[in-house]
This record gives sequence, structure tokens and C-alpha cells, in this order.
Amino acid sequence: MPDVDYGISSVLESRSPAVGILQSGARGPAHRMALSGARLASLDGVRGLAIISVIAFHALRLHGRVEGWLRLWRGIQESSWAGVDLFFVLSGFLITGVLLDSCQDKGYFRNFYARRALRIMPLYYAVLTLALVVIPALAGSRLPALYSRLTENQFWLWTYLQNYLQSKGPHQLPGLGHFWSLAVEEQFYWFWPIIVYFTSRRGLLRMCVAICVAEPILRIACLHFGLSEWAVRELSFARMDTLLYGAIAALLLREPTWFTARRYWVPVLIAISVAALAWIAFHKGFIPYEAPETVVIGYSALGILFAAFVYACASNRTSIGSLMSVSILRWFGRYSYAEYVFHPPLLLVYEATIAPHVGLGRVVSTTICFLSVTAVSSGMAWISWIVFESRFLKLKRYFEYGGQERRHAAAAPEANAAPLSNPNLGSRLWGVRKERFRRQERIFLHTPEPFSSAALYVAALARSVTGEGTPIHIVCPSNHQCLEQFNHNPLITVHPTMARSTDSRRGFLGKVVVNVQFLLSSLAVLFCEIRRGDLVHFQYSLHLPFGALFFLCARVRGCKIVYTAHDPLPHKWMMPKELRWVERRALAWMYRVSDTIIVHNEVGKRTIVEQFGESSAKVKVIPQGPYELGAGTLPIPESEYLEVLLFGALRENKGAHLAIEAIQQLYREEVPIRLTIAGAVLNRNEHKYWDRCQELIRKYPQPIRLIDGFIPDEQLPELFASCHCFLLPYTEFFSDSGVASIALANGRPVIGTRAGGLGALLEASNGGLVIEEASVDAVVTALRKAILLSRQQLDQFGREGQAWILSECGWPKIARETLQVYAARQLAAPNATAITPIPYPGRATS
Repeated sequence: MPDVDYGISSVLESRSPAVGILQSGARGPAHRMALSGARLASLDGVRGLAIISVIAFHALRLHGRVEGWLRLWRGIQESSWAGVDLFFVLSGFLITGVLLDSCQDKGYFRNFYARRALRIMPLYYAVLTLALVVIPALAGSRLPALYSRLTENQFWLWTYLQNYLQSKGPHQLPGLGHFWSLAVEEQFYWFWPIIVYFTSRRGLLRMCVAICVAEPILRIACLHFGLSEWAVRELSFARMDTLLYGAIAALLLREPTWFTARRYWVPVLIAISVAALAWIAFHKGFIPYEAPETVVIGYSALGILFAAFVYACASNRTSIGSLMSVSILRWFGRYSYAEYVFHPPLLLVYEATIAPHVGLGRVVSTTICFLSVTAVSSGMAWISWIVFESRFLKLKRYFEYGGQERRHAAAAPEANAAPLSNPNLGSRLWGVRKERFRRQERIFLHTPEPFSSAALYVAALARSVTGEGTPIHIVCPSNHQCLEQFNHNPLITVHPTMARSTDSRRGFLGKVVVNVQFLLSSLAVLFCEIRRGDLVHFQYSLHLPFGALFFLCARVRGCKIVYTAHDPLPHKWMMPKELRWVERRALAWMYRVSDTIIVHNEVGKRTIVEQFGESSAKVKVIPQGPYELGAGTLPIPESEYLEVLLFGALRENKGAHLAIEAIQQLYREEVPIRLTIAGAVLNRNEHKYWDRCQELIRKYPQPIRLIDGFIPDEQLPELFASCHCFLLPYTEFFSDSGVASIALANGRPVIGTRAGGLGALLEASNGGLVIEEASVDAVVTALRKAILLSRQQLDQFGREGQAWILSECGWPKIARETLQVYAARQLAAPNATAITPIPYPGRATS
């Protein structure tokens, strides 16, 4: 069995109009895009070249040591896996063309998904039924032992998720492992029609370019965090750029002026791509599909080259199109889908039955293998087409693409011809756009955080803003802890995305899968719901640079952006030092595209102004609001010990190690003090740190109690009532502490450092004691001061802090200041019309 399997679906709808492809006689860069009544022969030839390349990779392999000209043979054969990337690019090109040219048709989604299902699914599920139902029923125990693995893992095949299973390693699906690329394409079809439908062509081009630039960085991050090259090769989110290079080619072909403006980049990009692939081939002897160099830059280089190749073939402007139109390539291309489906199982049968009896030398035997597998799989593909597939394709007549006016203006007409002019159509389209943008702008709160103080902040902000009479929309994960509150508020419209996982007990791959699904669904929801002129208020961006994708989405859709930078700098940079500039650049870009940045204290404002060069006027200071538990003032616990609580997500910058060592030192000196640590490790990169903390605890565990895990809201009053004060020995911290706000709002004093806005908060509120520096000795000194105070004096600190934070940082005040930011952004919108003022007290004087 070959050590790797590739596959691809048919990327051109056989014997049906090639939607969005140029008519065969079109010439010149300014041709008109139209629905063609015939298949484009050159693209059939491209498919034929791709399928021959894939079969050659599997069946032309020379085993053992090679010398002389056979090294060239092996170099070409071992690099021919790139045929699958050619399929990806061609698929992105053709599917995007179909979508662009039909996105104003009635039944756009129904027709697209129905036609794709009729083309791909009948043969796919017929093969699965044969392999997983019929053959096991007939053969029973006579099946090879390895076959059981196929039946055990069949769930992944039926649901088109086999690429995630395959990412664990080869031979997960013996004989059908090549279906991984079918899954990649099918998952692309799930969301791409939605994005194309709701995005302008220019916005679509910008988004495609941004993702193509970000994908190599994503693959570097995947390798850094432990994924194998094999896994990165098969995961959809790491291969999107190859499909999107084809989409870029489709867009440029429909907008000739865009290509003309960028034509000087084409030879530069091609030269860089060729140089990158030549460098890999020189060092490796060929282009290996799993080498780190190929994974990081090789996939991108192939995508650029294949996109240029497909563009040249589709535009019919060079001899390349004629070369790809030869009949033999076109024949293979016409039946390439079924050829792909059949050839790996046939290769296994050949190697098991015929190959041992062919003793004609490596070269002759390998050639016979290639010719045999190609001939039989092609014959079976032809029969499959005649007997089976064509029957389903006849049903496409019920899902024809219509001839309605396209969503976007038609591309330029033939070269040297008069410009296309249709005043009635243009006026009608402009009228639709004008009417759409005349609708009142809306306010969206976007948050990717489902739990903890991040979720509480959004819930409290939403409650207070709607309390001022302003309706809002919320985009949040479906597992948001306050989702029920949102649904019961008549002024809140919820747009839930897929759930986001913060469970550190999940395996890395499991978390990646869940969070990628969340990322894609969140982007899709955002694209579908927002429109030009809306205001999007972002909270808590995802790990950089992925969090920037949401900002890009809002930017492309023409929205105004407000960003609450709860953390002006990340708590912890996620990438290694040599790649940290990627995260910093992403954060700087997010600040730059935001119309207003909200921070919670002057320290945060100074950080953004000094380190990122943003203007002081752009950064607004609105304090962190308090989170009350609804239990009133908590009673003082009756205990002979000073009960200290360290609460919240466990991260290195929160200084848990300082608290542990300080408490242990005091306890050894027979000071009556105890520490409760309550929280969970939400970031896998913090596990090593927490392991060190637990090692410290095991050395002297008597004064320390651990409550490991997320604390439900209903258990918080009991937890807080059992402590006299909160201990926050933060180290590198640039934001306000949500934990400090929770403590003060519930009448508990805080002993904390001056990190971020914590020191200013304690001094302004008189709500606790300040630790002068982030060290064990300084924490010990502050705790000694607390021990010398009576319980009533500590309680007085808590009461004063509670009174101050509820008056100076109350949510009604925060809501009014936030609404002022919203109003300033909306009233400053260029060419804004019919914008209804946002009601809030004191508007006339603001």
C-alpha cells in the first residue's frame, strides 16, 4: 500500500454549462464574463493533468536505491503529489466563479448545494456502502485484519470529517485514506457560498489575500504547538489558502482592471514561488509533501503557480490553453473524479495479486503497474459515468442557474469595444444598494469568550446599555454562560455561533477542531449579520493573529469598529520569540483599524499611545464595571486565621507562586494565615507553570487549600464569604483586574500589586492594601500589615471599596459613556443619512 493517499472531487460539473468560464473564443484582458454554454476544454485538460499526476505519485514509485537518470524519475514521481494542490486551486477557481455569477439568482443556495450534492455524493456514498456494508457482509471473517480499522472508523467517512481522523497518521482508513481531500473541499463548500453571497467582490479579494498571507503563519504555529507535518497537510483550516488562490484567480478574471493594476506583481510572485520550490528540491532531491519547508512555504508557492497556470488556461490568451486542450488530457479530465475514487483500491489489489508475479525489473514492473492501474480505473470511471453518475446528473435540470441580473456589475466587454451600458439596470442596482444602506445602523457586541469575567462583562454591559433604551445585537458562542439572560431581554438579538472550548482537559487536536469550527462559524455569522454602517464593538479578541480576522471581517463589510482593549498587551505572547512580531503586528493592525479604542485605566491608554503610536484622542478611558453576586454585603467569616483567597484563571502573570511562597513562609513562622486557591488553567501554555506551583504546594501543603476548576456563579457567594480578603500579587499586567472589581463589589478588600490599573484602583477606592513590588518579600510585608489589622478594619476597607466602585464605576455610568462613544462614531460616519440618535440621559449637553 502506498504510504500516502490523495484524492479530490470533480471540480467541474460534467456535461453541464461551465458557469462563469469564458467563452472559448474570448480574447484579451477586457473580455466580458458570461455564462458559457460549453465546457472550457483547457480546464478539462488541467484536470486530466492533475489526475495523471496523482496516479503517477501512487503507482510510479521506485523502491530501493536509485542512481543516474532514475534519480530524475524519482524526483518527478515523488513531487507529483502536487497534483492534488492543482485540483484544490482549480476547485477554488471554478466554484468561486459559479458563486460570483449566480449570487443574485433565485434559489442561489439551494441550486448550488443541490448541484454539488448530485455531482459528488452519489458515487462517494455508493463506494462507502460497498466498502463498509456490502463487502463486510459477504466476506465476513475472511477480510484482512487491517480492514477492521476501516469499519471501526467509518463514522468519519460518512460525515465528511475523515481528514481530521487522518491527521493522526497514515493507515487510519486503509484503502480510503485518499478521501481526506474530498473532506477538505466539502468543508470549503459549507461556508464559502455564504461568504461570497454577503461580501462585495473587492471585499472578497481583500479577505482572500489576507487569509493567504496568514496561512503560512498559521502552519508555523501548528508545527510549533506540536502538530505533525502530516496533520497540517490534511487539516482544512491549514489548507484554505490553496483553494483561495483559485478564488483570487476567478475574481481577477472577472475584474480585468484589478489584474491590470497588479500585473507587475505577477512575475515577482511567480519568481519567488519558483525559487522557493527550487530551493526545497535542491536540498531534498525532490519536493516532499511532509517536509517542514514544504508545509510552511511550499504549499503557498504551489498555490501561486497553479493559480497563474489556471488563469492563463481560462483566459485563453497563450498557447498554454491550446496545449491543455489536447484530447487525451480532456478525456482523463472528464472522468477524473471517478478515476480518483477507484485508483487507490485498485492499486492495493494489483500489489497484492499481480505485482508479485511480475519479475521484469523495477522500471518495467513499475511502468506496468502504472499503466494497468490507470487503464482499469479509467475504464471503471467511464462505466460509472454511463451507468450510474449520469443518472443523477440529469436531476440538475431542476436546479438550473438562472439568468437574473448579477449581484455585482458585469465585467468589461470585449477589448476595443464600447463600454457596456445599461442605465436601467444600473439605476435599479444602485437603488437597491441605496435602500439597503438607508436602513438604521445597528450596534453589535462581539465576544468569543463563553465563561469567566469576560462573559460577565459583556452580560453586564449589554444589560446596562439596553437599560438605557438602546437595542443591541450580540454575537457570542452558543455555550456563553449568560445566553439565557440575553434571550430573555427583548432589546437584545442574539446571533449564536458554534460553541468555543476552554476545557484544558481536551487533547490538543480536539481543542483545535472545536475552536476552528468556532472561528469559522463566528466569521460566517458576522459576515451574514453585519452590513455597511453598522457599529461592531469587539470584546476580548482571540489568540493573535486569529483575532484579527474578526476585525478584517468588519472592515471588509464597511462597519465602524469600537474595540475594548481589556488587555492592551496580551497576558502572554503565544508564539515563540522569533515569531512574536507576528502577534504584535496583528495587535497593532487591530488598533489601527479601530475607530475608537476603549481601555479601563490611564496605564492602558499610555501603553497603547506609547507602544503602538495611536493618538490620545482615539483612546477613551471607561472604567471596569463591578460584578455583584446579588447576595448583599457578605458577612465576615469567623476564623482564627486570616483567610486569604487567590481567585480566577491561573496564569503566570497573576503571581500564584509569590502567594504560595509568602503564605508558606508566614505559616512556618506560626502566623495564623491560610490561602485558598480557586480557579482553572484555561491556557495549555500555562500548564507547566501551574505544575511548578503545585510542586511548591506539595513541599509544604498545610496552609493551602486548592479548588481546581471553573467555579459556577451560584457557588461564588459561599466561596467569597469564606475569605477575609483577596490576594492579587500580579506581575506583568497592563489591564484592570476583573477579579478586583468582583472583590470590591462584594465588600471584600484586596491586597494587590500596582500592576496595570490595580494600584490606582486600590488607592482611589481605599479598598485594600498595596504590595509595593512583585516579590515574595513584598507580599509577606503586605500580608503582615493585613494580619495586624482587626477584622473590623479589614471589613471597613471592603465597605469603602464597595461604595466607591458602585458609585464611580457603576454600570449605568459605564453605559452612558459607552453610548457616547457609539454616538460619536455613528455621527462621524461619512455620508451618513437617516441615523436615529441613540437615547441616553444628558445627550443634549454631551
